[in-house]
Amino acid sequence: MLDAQTLADYQKDGAVPLRGVISSEWIARLREGVEENLSHPGPYAKHYTPEGNPGMFFGDYCNWQRIDAYREFFFNSSAKHLAAELMGSPKVNLYHEHVLVKEPGTKERTPWHHDQPYYPIDGQDIVSLWIPLDPVAKETSIDALLNVSTQTEVVRDMADATATMKAHMASTMGAMGNPEQLRADAEDLADSISDMQDSVAGVTDAFEALGMVTGESSGFDLDAELATLREEDAEEASK
Repeated sequence: MLDAQTLADYQKDGAVPLRGVISSEWIARLREGVEENLSHPGPYAKHYTPEGNPGMFFGDYCNWQRIDAYREFFFNSSAKHLAAELMGSPKVNLYHEHVLVKEPGTKERTPWHHDQPYYPIDGQDIVSLWIPLDPVAKETSIDALLNVSTQTEVVRDMADATATMKAHMASTMGAMGNPEQLRADAEDLADSISDMQDSVAGVTDAFEALGMVTGESSGFDLDAELATLREEDAEEASK
């Protein structure tokens, strides 16, 4: 389905635009799912716009099991095949879906972020499909990604700090009942959190140095994370 150049670009840059690969019928079906999601938010739903502010910025995730439109899309559309091709994997597992809705005039910005700290999985075979469901003008869209070839050392530092923080958190939890060890682990955890904060500040500076600013967008989008996993309880979304 995807040509060799597209796959090569993805491997080189870590991101690639795929135009026209999701049919208008599926886009319409996903929009129905988002409307249902807005009417019946899930337990992880969040309104990012404070009361009294203009517009609306809404987010929710992990609803594919209860919203038919999402489930039908993941299991019956071309999405799983696209993910498999990008990862070069014969098998794809659905990690979760993430829905964001931002109305025109919303003041809250979408901050630059690094996804790895949010994933309880490691490895390279993880792909996120960002699927806009509304036409949005370029002037008000989020159209900048930091590709692999331009990543700075500070981005790698952030990933290292994330891994260190996870390790200290695990150690701290394991030291419960041992006050002396718990105190030492807590100090290490505090240091790793401080390192993470420094890395986040460094990433922001790096983005600004590259001329990248936080973007604003309006409309619906569905961000689906798919991965090749080995956990037995992962939900299989392809053959």
